[in-house]
Amino acid sequence: MQMKNLKLTRHTRSTLLVMMLIVSSGCSGQVVTLQNDKGETVTCEVSQTTALWFGVVTRDVMIKECVEKYENAGYKKVG
Repeated sequence: MQMKNLKLTRHTRSTLLVMMLIVSSGCSGQVVTLQNDKGETVTCEVSQTTALWFGVVTRDVMIKECVEKYENAGYKKVG
């Protein structure tokens, strides 16, 4: 199937642009680094792929749970 003469309407182009911006901005991965009093560091990370498949709410919950676990163990966020 040839798509040689494919023409997108202004509405279609606008919709595609908005969708690309939403995906690239709202569903990025997230990394939080924590450090304890001994100088040991840990990283809580959720990949962009996970965020895309399961959404930003799930990403935020996963990061929050990880950070809370390490904060309860005496770690503090770096930066």
